Amino acid sequence: MDYAIRPARPSDIPGIKSVTKDADIFPPDMLDAMIAGYMGQANGDIRFVPVADGQVAGFDFCEPERMTSGTWNDTPCRAHGQTGLSRPPGHPV
Repeated sequence: MDYAIRPARPSDIPGIKSVTKDADIFPPDMLDAMIAGYMGQANGDIRFVPVADGQVAGFDFCEPERMTSGTWNDTPCRAHGQTGLSRPPGHPV
């Protein structure tokens, strides 16, 4: 398997929606409004996607904490049943 973690792209939105639906985090139709600021670079948040064999296998949302300076709120999510997204199988911790 080929693994990568990279910044989210507009073409990843259908895959991210699938992950949110499978994980039952929030309704997938809410994602368009939630990710619009990132895609348009209008805010300071960061979105990453882990990719396994060319398919979006999860997402990670990071944003600056509003009440602090230099602190980030990080919310990762992976697709159910996916493994090896943080490191390749067999890689030491």
